[in-house]
Amino acid sequence: MIEFDNVSKTYQNKWTALNNVSFTVERGEFLFITGPTGAGKTTILKIIYAEELPTAGKVIVNNKNIATIKKKEISLYRRNIGIIFQDFKLLYDRTVYENLEFVLKAINMKGNEIREKIMRILTRLGLMHKKDCYPYQLSGGEQQKVAIARALVKDPEIILADEPTGNIDEEASKEIINIFKEINLMGTTVVMATHHSELPQLLKKRRLHIVQGKIVDG
Repeated sequence: MIEFDNVSKTYQNKWTALNNVSFTVERGEFLFITGPTGAGKTTILKIIYAEELPTAGKVIVNNKNIATIKKKEISLYRRNIGIIFQDFKLLYDRTVYENLEFVLKAINMKGNEIREKIMRILTRLGLMHKKDCYPYQLSGGEQQKVAIARALVKDPEIILADEPTGNIDEEASKEIINIFKEINLMGTTVVMATHHSELPQLLKKRRLHIVQGKIVDG
C-alpha cells in the first residue's frame, strides 16, 4: 500500500531530513515510526500526504507514484488519507460539528449524507454531547478526539498520526491509543509517528526507528 524506495529529502536550507529511507507498509497494517525530535518522522508523513515531495527516490501510495500527481489531483488523492496533527489544527471559530462538516463539504458531499456521517462518527467516539461546542471549550484530549473524528469522517483507507498524544495527559493518551487500535482492527492502515518508543512493544506492532533521517531499526 505504501512503499518508500531509497527516499531522500533535503530542504532548501540544505538540511537533509531523510537519507535513503526504504520501507513498505502493508494494507491494514499498524506501523509506528519512532525517533527523537527532528529525526524525520513528520517528513515521512508529509511525503505520504503529498505535502512534500522527495528530493530523490520513489514513493508509491495505493499504486500511485506521488511525484506524478498533478496539483489539481491532490485533493482527490487525499480523500483516501486522514491526517491527525499534534496541535489538532481545528478551526477555532467553528463548532465540533462544523469542523467535520467543513471536511465533507470540501469533498462535495451533500446534506443528509453529511449529517449522517458526522452523527455516526461523533457517536462512535463519544463526542455527540460536544457537537455544538467550540474547540476552546474542550479539553486537550477532547480536541484530539475531534481531530481523529475529522480524519475518520471521510472513511479513509490510511490514517497518518503525527505525535497524537504529544499534547494531552496520560489518561487521555490511553484513550486515544485505544481509538487507533479500534480503527486499525476495522481494516484501516495506520501510520503513527511518536517519540514514545515503548508504544510499539506495548501494542505489539511493527516499528521503524529513525535517527537523523536514517532508519536504524525496523
